Amino acid sequence: MKRLASIHVRCPGSSLAVARRGFSLIELLVAIIILGLGLLGLAALFPVVIREQRIGTDNVLGVTVSNSARAKLGSTQWERGCAEWSPTAPEALPSSWSMLRDSPFGLAQGARSNGPGEAPAGPGQQWELGEWWIPEITDSFGVWSVGTTLIGDPRINNRRCGVPLAARLYPGEGDPQMVWDFAVQRISDFDFSTGPLSDRLRAAIFVRRVDPRIRTGSYSLREVLLDPNGTLPFADRRFPVGADNDNVPTLDGTNGSNGLRYANLMVARFRTDFQIRVGQAGADINRLTGVNLTTPVGRLMAQLGQKFVDNLGNIYTVVEIERPTTGGDLVTLRISPGLPAAALRQPAGVSGRTNLQQLLFSPQVPAAVVLTEITP
Repeated sequence: MKRLASIHVRCPGSSLAVARRGFSLIELLVAIIILGLGLLGLAALFPVVIREQRIGTDNVLGVTVSNSARAKLGSTQWERGCAEWSPTAPEALPSSWSMLRDSPFGLAQGARSNGPGEAPAGPGQQWELGEWWIPEITDSFGVWSVGTTLIGDPRINNRRCGVPLAARLYPGEGDPQMVWDFAVQRISDFDFSTGPLSDRLRAAIFVRRVDPRIRTGSYSLREVLLDPNGTLPFADRRFPVGADNDNVPTLDGTNGSNGLRYANLMVARFRTDFQIRVGQAGADINRLTGVNLTTPVGRLMAQLGQKFVDNLGNIYTVVEIERPTTGGDLVTLRISPGLPAAALRQPAGVSGRTNLQQLLFSPQVPAAVVLTEITP
């Protein structure tokens, strides 16, 4: 193998000659391989960096949007502007929040038995443990525009009002990036001797990114979401967050079959959709077990970064998905923070139940989740 010419250097005080030579071909190949591996490793970091940047951007926007949503839910402007309010004396009607809480079809609905064959717990107790009520979102033309969230008395149109989709998109001009939705609960005092009129209301607000694969054709994104001019064919309309009939996101603003279906919020029920692994006495419980990946609820729960809101008003984040070493469809979700020990206590006067009833979540991993109290 040829080498570069040697240069002999004689060091002072030494009779030995030191040969300085170049790199051999093998050494160059090894260096190139090492450099290539380094570049491949660097390239693998780019998707991670982009993902983290997007998460950071979503978190910043999520805070901004959620603060705006809080203000809008506490406002009465959209209530009074609803066409279904009494045109002669709209101020004489109670707020739509009051009508939701007090309606026999709303949060004062029905009476719940303590168990099979037992007497009901009392009128208006179905929502006494803080179960979440998810509003209807319109998916067709009618009294309200497409995508309107309806609150108030669920079965009486002239006692309902809507939060229009345009009010829930961010930003308010140009192409929307985020949309927010909400669910409502009676803040539970876990006292079955009190009625619904004594309970306050709380909303859980979920901020989500608009579907990334919405096709707009020759229209803008805002036009296919809102049709501000009222001239867009219904087949060209899109929802900001679309889902199929199982509420699984399609990510293209449709139901996956050339129709419209809004990806509304969901609930997972304790002992039905998930179980609890009890830890040390008094310690927080940080694992949800028995989450079934073959069901839509389980599959949508098992997403890293997914956020849950329980009926006690606590927010949790999925930080790890533990899969069984033997395979199978049941996984365990590690959440942060852990469930408080009080979640598994039995409320007074109720048998076979715990304070924890359900977890509220959105089909897509949200950019932000906040809780806000509402004055009926």
